[in-house]
Amino acid sequence: MPSPKEQLVWVDDGGVSEGGTGRRIGMHAAEEEAAERAAVLYLFSSFVRAQNEASHVPHSLLNCVERCQKVCAVQAGTMLLTSGLLTDQSPPRQLLQVLLTGGAKGWDFMMAVLDTLGAGEAQSGGGTQDAEVVNEALIPVLDVVVEDLQDLRLEHPQLEPLLELLLTWSRKPILAQVLMEHLGRSTLSGSASSFSSSLLGLALSPSAIPSPLSLSPSAFPLSLTLPHSEYFPHPTHLSPLEVQAQKSRVHQLISRLHGRVSAILRSLLQNQTTRGRLLTWLGNFLHANGPHRTLWASQSPVVVLSPDTCLLNLAGVLVRLCRPFSEPGCHLLPTFDPLYCLATGLPLEERQQKGVHMKGLDKETPFLPRGTVSPDFPPSFNMLTEVFHMAQFSLGLVLHRLIASLLNLYRDLQRLRVAWQQAQGDSSGSSFGSMGNHAEGRLKERFQSALGAWLALEASVMEPHFVQNTIGLQLATATLGVQLAVGWERRRDDVVGGPDATPIGGKVGKKNDQEGREVGMVLSKDQGLISKTTGSFDKKNEMNNEGHWQEAPKTDTKNHGCELGEEEEGFQKDMERELHAQDALSGIGVKTNREFVCVRFPLLPVSHSSMLPYFLELFADNLVDCLVMAGRFSPETMEQSSACLPYFFNFICAFMGSPDRMSNPHLRARLAEVLEALLPPADPMDSEPATAPPAPSFARARAFSQFAHPAALTRALLLVFVDIEFTGDPHQFEQKFNYRRPMYPILRRMWDTASYQCTVTDLVNNAMEQMEAAPAPLLLRFLNILLNDATFLLDEAIQYLSQIKVRQQEVEGESEVPAGERRSSLQQLIQLARFHNVMALETLHTLACLTPGVRMILVHPIMSDRVIAMLNHFLQHLAGPRARHLKVRDFAELEFKPQDLLRYIISTYVGLGEDDSFCAAVSRDERSYSHQLLLRAAKALERVRPDPALNASFLEFVHRVQMLAEQQEKESECCADSPDDFLDPILSTLMLDPVILPSSRVSVDRATIARHLLSDPTDPFNRTPLSMEQVKPDSELKQRIESWLHDRKMKNK
Repeated sequence: MPSPKEQLVWVDDGGVSEGGTGRRIGMHAAEEEAAERAAVLYLFSSFVRAQNEASHVPHSLLNCVERCQKVCAVQAGTMLLTSGLLTDQSPPRQLLQVLLTGGAKGWDFMMAVLDTLGAGEAQSGGGTQDAEVVNEALIPVLDVVVEDLQDLRLEHPQLEPLLELLLTWSRKPILAQVLMEHLGRSTLSGSASSFSSSLLGLALSPSAIPSPLSLSPSAFPLSLTLPHSEYFPHPTHLSPLEVQAQKSRVHQLISRLHGRVSAILRSLLQNQTTRGRLLTWLGNFLHANGPHRTLWASQSPVVVLSPDTCLLNLAGVLVRLCRPFSEPGCHLLPTFDPLYCLATGLPLEERQQKGVHMKGLDKETPFLPRGTVSPDFPPSFNMLTEVFHMAQFSLGLVLHRLIASLLNLYRDLQRLRVAWQQAQGDSSGSSFGSMGNHAEGRLKERFQSALGAWLALEASVMEPHFVQNTIGLQLATATLGVQLAVGWERRRDDVVGGPDATPIGGKVGKKNDQEGREVGMVLSKDQGLISKTTGSFDKKNEMNNEGHWQEAPKTDTKNHGCELGEEEEGFQKDMERELHAQDALSGIGVKTNREFVCVRFPLLPVSHSSMLPYFLELFADNLVDCLVMAGRFSPETMEQSSACLPYFFNFICAFMGSPDRMSNPHLRARLAEVLEALLPPADPMDSEPATAPPAPSFARARAFSQFAHPAALTRALLLVFVDIEFTGDPHQFEQKFNYRRPMYPILRRMWDTASYQCTVTDLVNNAMEQMEAAPAPLLLRFLNILLNDATFLLDEAIQYLSQIKVRQQEVEGESEVPAGERRSSLQQLIQLARFHNVMALETLHTLACLTPGVRMILVHPIMSDRVIAMLNHFLQHLAGPRARHLKVRDFAELEFKPQDLLRYIISTYVGLGEDDSFCAAVSRDERSYSHQLLLRAAKALERVRPDPALNASFLEFVHRVQMLAEQQEKESECCADSPDDFLDPILSTLMLDPVILPSSRVSVDRATIARHLLSDPTDPFNRTPLSMEQVKPDSELKQRIESWLHDRKMKNK
């Protein structure tokens, strides 16, 4: 039997050997190639020589050249099939080298080898045996690729060629099948680790994130050091420009990786023979990593899951696949079917029949509880629905945890800075200088590591294309959610009433298309034109605020400035062809027989046929995480995406204030974070470092001020503010303050924006007309809770400050308690004080800003006494004798800003002081009012916050209060020694409008019980349910009180 080397030049039909053409090759090159010991490389060079000679030989010898090429391919195939017998060579690695370095000729050689292995028959389904032969020959080649992909860094020079090879491989139909076979074999165990160590898993693994990076770095002792970032090894030594340049480099590398892998997946999805297998593989990959969303799995050392780096890249790739339907008004979106999530719980055979490749989504929580009746599933689900669910699930696996990791690292950095400063102080004042220097060095090293890890993680998560694509996916989510809330509209020829019927929430106009046909359009001020024949988005014309047509601003809303590439457009067309094929099989397809409906608020009640019970909370969670992440870390991207904001505003209006559409109160409250992230800060310089220029905000501010439904947005925010007071959660008391924090700046912006002020006026008028209605008007309930929060938070902050002052003195003095315990206890108090100070300042700031617009409510007898008691009480602590108890060592460390608190309290006084009844009520507060106190407050304000206009207005208010106080003092002499039954049993004040409580039969003042019922709708004397509609006027007692007052006044004349 000839040796392998002899086989390479042996031809079974005789007559032709290598080099047997009329054109001779140089002896030196021929000797080098003949001496090649790598058999496959030698065969490839022989194949290329024969291929080159084909254009020079006479036609009579062309057949001989082709036989030479075939011989080379046959021998290469034989060596691949028998590679295990060759101990000194690796034909699979040699073939990989051919593909990496041979260019187009290398792939010609590869296809020739495939032909000799029966690839043509295998591809056409001619025989399972041929497919097995191809797999046996080529799967070892992919095994070599797996070896080479192990532990590659983002900038490794071998990564790009390997990804290009896989992309070309995936575009060859028979090779694509081999690739899927390899993925299937490598993940037979179904474990998460098997997927991340597979071929595609390794291709998704390169990252700039240090490994391993704990999700809770603050849990590490300060003595430990985080892993160093290879991209930011010494960040404190880098200038801002150098840091930005390094971030841009990381962004470029990540974007290139996502682009290559998404192109590979797109090729496999466009191949009908590999689409199902790839979707199944992706579904199993995601399902295996489902425990990532549980806290116990992320903290358990036993559970081995795919690393965050792999999952983050997978999410980046999947959201890229969603780009064809992530543009505003995309005509493919109405084909989305929310029943897919329920179908993932069907038996395997049914899932295969319906094209469902994910599993377990039926256990996810939907927007609304589901009924007991199972819906009718469609014959099959389209690829858009499946890719949408996969992309959202992949984001849910990793994004929230990585954002939490960013915040944890930031807190760790702040903690390390404080510890470093303390170590510097201890080492300078200690006799053990060397020990102090050692601790300081350890802290400095850890700070370097933590800062490098933070920069690397932030650069990885905030890659610009990833952020833009996630915003696009959430735009599709918001559009789908709103359309499901209002109900899809049937096609024009199916609408009851004919083609001119008015759609829900909109009106139909006419417009000529390019061919001169009249096309029905749904008109919307905030969404431009939506075609009733194609469902596509048209921004060429839109309505202005007066309802007239105008030319729309020339903004690129298509993928937020990122045009679809040729491959993505081809992918979009494949989705369209799939839908047409489904319609052809099922007649008029139910899924494609829908189109967009123009949205008008208030929305109609949710119907029994609503699909919201199948729309997952996971989608809204991702929307919150993505938009909050973009708004916090990439405001420039939000500014560029301002054309998408009306869609997000619509989603917030539809769900934030409506438990009938989204039953989870915590998720509805989190939508306020989204609204805050979508808007620019009221004062950019307050939210960004002084050295950084403020992010552009004009487009976002304009989108907010020109939003078509300001009343709905305002009402939704007030509703959720009130609703989270009672969520049923055992931790609701602590949670509500965190939920309300982002609502305060939004409320201040609304009250300061002209388009929202009319809504405020309407709410005030409604509240004044129904002050005693049951339930209480929305704005009245909101203001009552706002006052409750302000009172509680500032009271708690004052108590903590007083305790801290005492503890700071104890730490400095001698005590039996160890110094470490004293410091630890002090730090806990400082953290609590900081939180309450920040929240109290935000609440009082909001109250001061809202006061001018809601003055009529706050000066009403039901509310005025509470407002006055709160303002006078806190003024005593800030400007009165009690202020000395709040003089802690470092105000800044505790976020305590007494000068701002004083200004907000005085602004509230001034805003309400135009009403004489309010000024008179100020002096009636016997517990805290003092004329001298108001004067001291005026002097303090002038000293710490010079504001001539505010100071003058406040002094005028003080003078008016003093005048009315003197007048009331004379009148109060008439009411001295009033009978006990004339006094209010709760406040012990003379009743002016007594009413009888129906169950306890006790008479109380109307204003007193009305104020009580705002916070507690029960009888204060026996705790039975009570409303203002149930109380009855005590006319007899009121007449007695009036007669008694009249007699006393007559006697004093």
